[in-house]
Amino acid sequence: YQRRVRGLTSTSDMIRGLVSNCWKVQLAAGQQLPNLVRAAQEKGYKYVELRQSALGSPYEKGENFVPDSEQLTNLTQTFPEVIFSYALALPVLGGKVEPSDPAFTSACKASIVLAKKNERPFLRIVDLFTTSDIYATIEKEFLISKISNLFLEFQKLSNNTGYLALENNKQNINSVRSIVEQIRTNLHSNQLGLCYDPCNLHSSRTGIDSAIQSSSMDGKDLAMFHIKQSSDGQELSWVGDGDVDWNLQVRSLKRWNFKGPVLFELVSSLDVWKYLDQSLEYVRNLGLALD
Repeated sequence: YQRRVRGLTSTSDMIRGLVSNCWKVQLAAGQQLPNLVRAAQEKGYKYVELRQSALGSPYEKGENFVPDSEQLTNLTQTFPEVIFSYALALPVLGGKVEPSDPAFTSACKASIVLAKKNERPFLRIVDLFTTSDIYATIEKEFLISKISNLFLEFQKLSNNTGYLALENNKQNINSVRSIVEQIRTNLHSNQLGLCYDPCNLHSSRTGIDSAIQSSSMDGKDLAMFHIKQSSDGQELSWVGDGDVDWNLQVRSLKRWNFKGPVLFELVSSLDVWKYLDQSLEYVRNLGLALD
């Protein structure tokens, strides 16, 4: 694997992976994270994004789910062929996070220890807190300044190797994209991008149709892509027919010539492995080449 602009890549165009919150039911039942990662690896998953609150003990601690860097280092050493990254939810699009925020700095450090040699530390942040109405009232230049400061702190901690991805959720995705593009321009950096989750446009009831949104995007600032499905706005434990037109999304990924992590993020269930198999088969049948 080589360092590159859009996170990490291999010899194939896209890297098949999953988000660890797929395993919340299993972790709550006492299963250990390494056993789940091993099972995923045996099924051909090359990338595991560790989502805060879905790591289990001893990899995160306390009611704030603080990641344990030493334990995460041990995890990466146990699985040298698996790519790991870290993700968490913070109100970044409300302008409420400072570079000194303990949750942010611990997340930066987690992503750094998860990155192996020649891999970029990759940190995804999703804002589950700032509603679209509140977001619309915030001055965008203010947000550009606040998020730039977070990005620069991550670069300082990672010796300028870190990649920061913002995920769309309740906020206007085109506005978030414009903020990302402006920061990239201002700081002359290509180490900031967008994690695009088409399903969030429906489950967060943004009023934006994912088919129209994806058709209008060029994918140039895309760093990561999530696969999940909802029905009438309710997220599902599998990917099949539903709110998101996955036939169109597959065509969009091809049009963008996307190279990077494509991650399944299913609602956790007892049958997660069965649903992962079914979901993979579903998108493969639509022409998505995920090895």
